Amino acid sequence: MPSKPLPITKQSIQAKASSELTRLNYQNLLKELVAIKVEPDNLVDSQDKSKAAKKVEKAIEDLRVQEKKYWDEGAKVVQESFMEFLTPLRNEIARVNADVAKVNATQLAEKKRIEDENARILSVRAAIQGFVNKMILAISDARTDNEIVVIQKLVGTEKSRKGYYGDLMSELVAACEVLNPKINERKEDIRKMVSLQQKSEEAIKSGDIQTATEIKEQAELLDSKMEEDVLRLQDAAFEATASIEVVLTESTVQTVKGRRLWKWRVEDIQKLAKKNPELVKLEPNSEAIEALLSEKRKDGSLDEIDRLEMNGLTFYIKPSY
Repeated sequence: MPSKPLPITKQSIQAKASSELTRLNYQNLLKELVAIKVEPDNLVDSQDKSKAAKKVEKAIEDLRVQEKKYWDEGAKVVQESFMEFLTPLRNEIARVNADVAKVNATQLAEKKRIEDENARILSVRAAIQGFVNKMILAISDARTDNEIVVIQKLVGTEKSRKGYYGDLMSELVAACEVLNPKINERKEDIRKMVSLQQKSEEAIKSGDIQTATEIKEQAELLDSKMEEDVLRLQDAAFEATASIEVVLTESTVQTVKGRRLWKWRVEDIQKLAKKNPELVKLEPNSEAIEALLSEKRKDGSLDEIDRLEMNGLTFYIKPSY
């Protein structure tokens, strides 16, 4: 019969594992983790060290499991021995990961703020360009003094929106300055056209065909001028709006990507029991809910979303670093 295993102690187990711990550089790794204070500038490095520590944790855990198989009678001793290595390591991994998640959330919020501000600036520039184009069309279509007055009021109203345009207010004003002389010129041409039409009607009524013909020629020349003015205005407005320069903030915020893990929690046990009784026991049926979660992941119901609520049950993403 095989000889009975020699008595084991915590010291003998730890001594046996010491060579492997030395190979894994356990002590230095643990010291590095203890010293880590997660900040924005070391966010990525902190996660990398945490990942490296997890590999060491797995190696030690594998060694513990292997050693334990041979020591059924001393299982408790083996467990306590390895837990003296694993507990501080796991505690530091958990602490670092919690700090990574906290700092990363702040960094992501700052990154979004920068992106939102850049998007707002580009939107304001597009609004200036859109307003100028709209006014060009209105000027082109204007045929009466009243229509010109409406255009002038619209320009004045837009120039009063300082809160919306902010730092780009000067760009809007500059673009409007391109419009103003053309609006006034259009107004004057409209008045001339109205005057010519009146004179033409009077000449026709009096039977002065020669004068009527001359007035018609003048009106045609004026009409051609007005069309050419519109083209020149379009070119000038395009140059004014195309040259609008904006300063966008380059995001240098450092973030890390964690695994996206679907989890679930019961929000309303009564509602869940009523709508999906197969998912409820006296407590949440964890196995059934996990199966449902797996089904929804496979059928695409969770694609491109971070949260799903149904019948008192919530599936949600919990970042893991």
